[in-house]
Amino acid sequence: MEKNRNGENSQNRQRRSIPAVDFSQQEEHPKKSREIAPPASSALKNGNARRQSAPKFSNNKMLKAVLRPLSSVLIGLLVVVLVSFIGFRYAVSHYFSPVDENSTQEIEVIIERNDSLGEISKKLEEAGVIRNHTVFKYYVDFSDMSSKLLAGKFTLSPSMSFDDIISILKRPSAAADTTRLTFAEGITIEGYGKLLEKENIFKNSEMWKDIAKTGQGYNEKYSFIQEVIDKQNSSEKKRNYILEGYLFPDTYEFYLSSNETQIIDRLIAQFDRVFTEEYRARAEELGMSIDDVVTLASIIEKEAKTDDFKKVSAVFHNRLNSDMPLQSCATHQYFMPVKKIAYNSEELQVDSPYNTYLYGGLPAGPICNPGKAAIEAALYPDEAYLNGGYLYFCLGDPNTGETVFAQTYEEHLRNQAKYKPLWDAYDREHAS
Repeated sequence: MEKNRNGENSQNRQRRSIPAVDFSQQEEHPKKSREIAPPASSALKNGNARRQSAPKFSNNKMLKAVLRPLSSVLIGLLVVVLVSFIGFRYAVSHYFSPVDENSTQEIEVIIERNDSLGEISKKLEEAGVIRNHTVFKYYVDFSDMSSKLLAGKFTLSPSMSFDDIISILKRPSAAADTTRLTFAEGITIEGYGKLLEKENIFKNSEMWKDIAKTGQGYNEKYSFIQEVIDKQNSSEKKRNYILEGYLFPDTYEFYLSSNETQIIDRLIAQFDRVFTEEYRARAEELGMSIDDVVTLASIIEKEAKTDDFKKVSAVFHNRLNSDMPLQSCATHQYFMPVKKIAYNSEELQVDSPYNTYLYGGLPAGPICNPGKAAIEAALYPDEAYLNGGYLYFCLGDPNTGETVFAQTYEEHLRNQAKYKPLWDAYDREHAS
């Protein structure tokens, strides 16, 4: 029994120690395991790789989402800059740049004193020194240089830039071109204005007349102007222009850029030189003010030819000394709308402080700007006529300008009757 158990145990041990194995399956199974299941470390790596690849894909997508609109903006800006640059280059080459940088041509351009900026710009374009007058006009405006441009004759070139041209147009030495004007003796304030307009010194003479009317600014420098202003303020006879009589007629050379005050300065300064200390002393000797002398000289200037000035002066001195009205047709012509030799009785009654038929003594003020000869005649009348008691004169033949004198009224009436048909004929033809 024991033996059997031992034998059985032995067999059992043998059975347990040598189990039945299917070697073909064991050979195949490990292979299959190696093919399908990777090593643990490899599996971990693959797992980590999968976990890492997911965020990488997400970041790229976000970056593209940001860069796409940004790149569009940058491209748009680049296009704008490029177009602006091209436009700028085009504008510079077609409008702002010199017409011909290599040109050595010199072109004279005359800018009148009354030319507007638009007119100046067109002149420059027509002369060929700028490309486009409108662009130049706006360039000057934006540069705040329009008020600094001067009148004159300028030498310019197609090689000049806008800044070069502006620099020359505002430089007084470059604008130092002058015009020569002769003002005839006997010219009035308004006559000056018309002539200066005609010569393109003034566009209009309104400011000229305004300054002449008040004389303000000249009374501080010239005492005789202050005396006129004082007389104007105190007298019932009001004159038209304070400066009438004091703008000395002569030949002058003016810059084309001269303004009203610059021209008046020249004319008054010349009067001050002409009316010497000798003249002032002589006026005092006669009991006359400078204004009295100038007023009388202005009437003499208008009444006769130069050769007769001193004789006419003697007649007026005699009448003033005899308290007789001057009865000068010349003073009448100053205020009457129609200028003629002989006025009828009704016209002679027109009220005016310049009417020497109605009012005794000298008129309100000078009726023109007399020359030196008339001033001298007022100061130094003809002694023979002064002492001879001549009180009358009249115009003879208006075509020759002769003056006929008389000592008595009867003689004067005969002279008038003799020449009146000639006066009437002349007035019909020339009265204005």
